[in-house]
Amino acid sequence: MSLNRQFALTYLSTHMKKNYYKVKVSSTNPEIKIEHPRGYYYR
Repeated sequence: MSLNRQFALTYLSTHMKKNYYKVKVSSTNPEIKIEHPRGYYYR
């Protein structure tokens, strides 16, 4: 059932230096469960 309620979010990073960057995703609805990577590496 949860596979029917998935959304894909995309964004454009403004960081152009090679490094690890943290990502925070949140919702104003406390009933929403969000699973995402904690960050990404720009190489």
